[in-house]
Amino acid sequence: MDSRSPDRKNRIRVLSYAGYRSEESPRTLVIGEKSVSVQSILERWVEEGITGRDRKMFFRVIGEDGLLYLISYDEDSGGWYLEKIATA
Repeated sequence: MDSRSPDRKNRIRVLSYAGYRSEESPRTLVIGEKSVSVQSILERWVEEGITGRDRKMFFRVIGEDGLLYLISYDEDSGGWYLEKIATA
């Protein structure tokens, strides 16, 4: 999947820490009908496009179900996206 053009079918809801930048700390992932609490954030990073306008924040998190989730927040669209699920 091209990290610059989010696939709308992978859009998810994320409940996050209500600080001054709500995307900083995801707390719960809502994927379809399933809610998964985030147990820990393993890694976070930012990717920017060549012009600096396309900015995505990525988070690798462990869910309460023991699975590893790679999620992203697209600052342009304001949406959260599920990039990948794997066993931890």
